[in-house]
Parts: sequence; C-alpha cells; structure tokens
Amino acid sequence: MEFIQRNLLTIVWVAALLGLIALNYAIVGKSASQFPGVASSREQAISFQYPVEVVRVVVVEGEAVQAGDVLLEVRRPDLDSELAIIENRMTEIKTRHLESTATTRARLESLRAKERERLAEIDTQIRTLESRHRLNLKFLGEITGDGEKGSATTEISPLVTEIEGLKRERDHVKKSLRAQIKNLERQLGANIRPADVQLAELEKRRDELVRQAEDLKVRAEFPGSVGSVIFKEGELVSPYSAIVTLHSPYPNYVKGYIHEDVINEVEVGQQVWVVPGRSEDAGGPIAAVVESLGSRIVEYPDRLKRNPRVSAWGREVVIRLPVDSSILLGEKVSVVLQNPVSPREHIMAFLEKLSYTVGKSYAVDLPDRTGDGVNVSFDETRPIAGPGGVAGSSYLEASGVVWDGPAGRYLLVSDETEKGGPVLYEMNEYGEVMAVSPVVGKAGIDDIESISLDGNDVYLVSSLSHNKKGVLKKKRRNIVRLTRAGEGYEVSGSVDLYGVLERLTHQERVDEDLASFLSRGIEEGSLDVESHLVREGALYLGFKSPFGEDGKTVIIKLNDVGDLFAGEGIRGGIWRSISLPRTASGKTMFLSDMAMGESVVYLLAVTAGRKSAESALFSFDMESARLRRIAAFASQKAEGFAYGGKKGGHMVVFDGGGSSPSRFFIIPDQYFRMA
Repeated sequence: MEFIQRNLLTIVWVAALLGLIALNYAIVGKSASQFPGVASSREQAISFQYPVEVVRVVVVEGEAVQAGDVLLEVRRPDLDSELAIIENRMTEIKTRHLESTATTRARLESLRAKERERLAEIDTQIRTLESRHRLNLKFLGEITGDGEKGSATTEISPLVTEIEGLKRERDHVKKSLRAQIKNLERQLGANIRPADVQLAELEKRRDELVRQAEDLKVRAEFPGSVGSVIFKEGELVSPYSAIVTLHSPYPNYVKGYIHEDVINEVEVGQQVWVVPGRSEDAGGPIAAVVESLGSRIVEYPDRLKRNPRVSAWGREVVIRLPVDSSILLGEKVSVVLQNPVSPREHIMAFLEKLSYTVGKSYAVDLPDRTGDGVNVSFDETRPIAGPGGVAGSSYLEASGVVWDGPAGRYLLVSDETEKGGPVLYEMNEYGEVMAVSPVVGKAGIDDIESISLDGNDVYLVSSLSHNKKGVLKKKRRNIVRLTRAGEGYEVSGSVDLYGVLERLTHQERVDEDLASFLSRGIEEGSLDVESHLVREGALYLGFKSPFGEDGKTVIIKLNDVGDLFAGEGIRGGIWRSISLPRTASGKTMFLSDMAMGESVVYLLAVTAGRKSAESALFSFDMESARLRRIAAFASQKAEGFAYGGKKGGHMVVFDGGGSSPSRFFIIPDQYFRMA
C-alpha cells in the first residue's frame, strides 16, 4: 500500500500511456482497409450441347472422387445415325469418284488410240504421194534428159501441194488431240479434286463425332465431392441440362468486392488476410493471395450489403485460399489488407515459436543438440497420409518437397509418376496430403527427383540418369516449368536438359572444369541429378554423381533459366565443389536435395542402399565455406528438404520405397540458429 502511495503518479502515467497505446491500436486496427466476400469452390456441372440418354451413373451424392475418376456414361441416340449417314456419303463420293476416274481414263486411252490411228493414216497418205511424186520426177527426167532432177516446173506440182497440205493437217490433228489428252492427264493427276475436298470435310466431321462418342464417358476434372445427381439411368436429358455436379471438398477461393475507396490498395499477388464471419472458435485470420482483379465496377450482392436498401459498388476480386483453411463453403468473410493480429497474439505467437518442437500432430522431445547435430530415430518421424498417399498396395515415393509460403502449404513430388501423368501433392505441416493437383499439358517427364519454386513458377527436374538396363529414356532428360491453373498446374515450358548439358560441353568459351565434368559423366553414363533450385533467375543443379575429380560433390550454375526455356544460348560453370563427410560407419554420402537461405546452402545427403540407408542435413556457409551437420537420420532415406514452413519449422521427407509410407520430420528453426 505504501509502495502504491509513493508511486501513484508513476502508476497513473504508465496506465495512461498503456491506454493510449491500446486506443491507438484499436483505432488503427478498425480503420485497416477491408472488404467483404464469400468463400466459394470450383464447381463442374456436367452437361452436353446435344440431347443424351443416361446409360450409367457411377457416383452418388456426397461421394468423394479423385481427378480422372469416371462419373457417368451417356449415349447419344442421334450419334450412330449421323455416323452412318457420313459413312454412306463418303462411300457414295468415293464410288462416284472412281467411276469418274475410270471414265476419264477410258476417254484418255480412246484419244491416244485416235491420235495414233489418225496420224498413221495421214503419214500413209503422205508416203504414197511422195512415192508418186518421185516416180513422176523420174519419168519427167527421162523425157527431158535431166535425169531424176526433173525441171523447175515440178516445184509447183499438184502432188507437192497436196503433200504440204497433209503435213499441215497432220500437225493440226496432233496439236488438237494432244491438247485434249493433256487436259485429261491433268484431271487425273490433279492434287486437289472436288471429291478429295468433300471427303476431307466429311472425315473431319466423322472424327469430331467419334471424339464426341469418346467424351460420352465423363471423368472428374479435379478431386472433390459429388454435389447433385439430377438424372438417373435411362432418362433422356435435353441439351445444356446439368446431369451431375461436382465441387471441391473445401473452399479454394473467395470472391470479394473492393470498395471504391480502397480500390488502388490491392494488386495481383498481394498477401491479404481472410477473417471468417463466425465466432472466434472458427479460427483466426487466414493468409491468402490475390489471384485476379476485375476490370469493372459492379454492384454488391444483397448478402454483402450492410443495408440491403442502400446500394454499394465495388470491383470484383478473386483471392486464393490455402488448402487447409477452416472456412466453410459459402461462408461470408472479411478480407483485410493488414494482418489483424493483436499485440497479445503477437506475444503469444512469439512464445509459441520459441517453445515449438515438431507440430501439433505429434509431440517429440528432441534431444539436446551436440556438435554433430540432432540425431533423429525412425520412430520420431511420422508417415505422410491423405488423398493420393496410397494407391492400392503401394505408396507415393516422396522425392522432393518445397514450401509455398503465399499458399501456406508444401508441394510434394514422387519419383513414381501416376498413370495419368505427373501430379503435385499439396500437403500441410502435419504431413496430410490435402489435394492431388494434376499437371495439364505435355510435361514429358518421369522419375521426378526435385522441385523448386521461384515466384509463381514451379520447376520439376528428372534424374537425367540411365535406368537399370543402361537406357536413358526421353522422359528422364527434362526440366519442366509449371504455372498455377485452376485446381492444377499447367505446363508453360519443357526442355531437354540432358541435351542442353551435352551441347554445353561443345560451346566456345565454356568453363573448362564444367566441360570436363559433364563430358566425363556423359561418356560414363553416370550423370544423376537429385537436387536443384531456381534462385533469382539462375538454375542450380546438384549432382548425386559423378563426383568431381577431387572426390567432391559438384553443384553447377546455369546463368539464365529464362534463356534456357526460350531455347537461346546459355552459359554456366561449376558453382561449388563440397566435400560431404562420411558417416560414422564409414559410408559415402551422396547429395539428395538442397535449399538456399540468405548466405547458407542447406544440403541433404544420403548413403547408397535402402535397407541400411543413413541420411544427414548439412549447412554450408557460402562466405566461410564452413560445413556443419544440423541433423542425422538413422535407417532412413532422406529425399527432400523444404526450407521454411509454419511455426518456424523446416521439413525433411523420406522415401518409403513404395512398399511402406513415405515419412516426414520437421526440424525447429532453433536448431538451425545454433552454432
């Protein structure tokens, strides 16, 4: 009591100061720019532009499906008849064309025969007259005494005139018939005929009908849940009427409306925070990214107006949500441009970060870190689970992982490609695969060993290695660039990386050490890339094999990844040669993944073999060239490392070989900061 009395003025001043701070924070927080929106999901309404009959509905309402699953089959009653009409029409045109060709050939042969006959007849007449003319000259020479030369009067003999006339007639007949023959020959040898044009059009129409017949078995375009099954088997459906609807199992975007007062404060790619409209137990603000902005001002939907009687106008905006958000489908939300976190939450988050170990899905007390890093046993790792994690009796074989900060999830790849082509697995920090995103387009890649993220572009690299039979398949030579497209990813570029490295060895002014290293690997067939990253437009490739001539692990740098995908000349060199230490049991370690921090490169390494594999994570200081071990993993094959993540953790994924689940482990950030 006496303390309070003595320090009353100080206490009052402190209380007033804290009150002003709280008031200022409240005012700033409330005045932060925000706008309303509604959580929505991608929806697929299956309909046709022509009448169909439902043959089979494979799914039921509420059933979960994966991308590529068959939903229903329909039949077009008019399709068979249209195909039959087209086939009959094509047969008719072909028959008529054959008849026309046969007639033309017959006319051609007739003209050729007529030409031969007429010319032979004229030639006979000419020879007869010439014989008579020579005989007359002989008789005349005998009479006049000039011999066979005759006299000059014979030059105007009627026979000579008749012979000249026959010769002119012969030339005229030959030219006339030859012109007719050439005309018929051109008709037979023409490259483009009316019949060919008609047949090409009919074939195009037939191919389109065949394609439509194949499309009558409808598959899901993305993983989700069946909404409504509107028609049953055997029912006829009119054009453009929905038969089945499919929607995402969770909201994946928010459609909001930006008020005109804050229209210039939002841009594509900006991070925003989505606040659910429910009570506090729905969770806090969710980090999201602005995906697109509308180009017009529209009126707010009535549901989003504060007063339905008062008009409100704004610009449409689409905001992509992370896959693991707690927002309900169709829920009304608020989008805030500044992170609405209170000072108390900041403090609690900081304390939680300090005390964070490995995530809420499991709790493991990591041992104290020694000079050799943290030793992690098999039991301290956890299996990866969720959609796409299991395919029959086999599991995905995790080969690479990267943290997608703006979307708040990890992107995971497997070195065993799905039947429908490569996919990206979207995973949360608890090792749950939340979505399987298909790759749209001709990726032409298999045996994917690593993944990296640079801005909005995702890069995948295959191993560039020969298979067990010593064959380098075409799909194992490539680097592929992807961009986000709806629920999946679209191929924006694919390059034969192995071919680029081959050509690089023959370029003028190429780095001699790089040319020697690549030439040796290509000649031996030992090139094997299991790690890469794209940083500030440059491509870094980490080689599992071969080692450099000094026995060190080699990382090369290609200067411009944009030029690489543009097909332009590219230059590079050996960026680093690093000596990875042997394990305690004396085994050699090979590079399996890498990531880059501010001034540090993180190197994930593994020994050969699967049953007795040992793995470790190292940091390499680019300035001091100091290498230190952060963590070691016994009896596991570490294949991917993602630097960054929620709650300050960094993820390592392990390949289960397909016969057991792939696993993961999150190393808290505090172990990266320890010396």
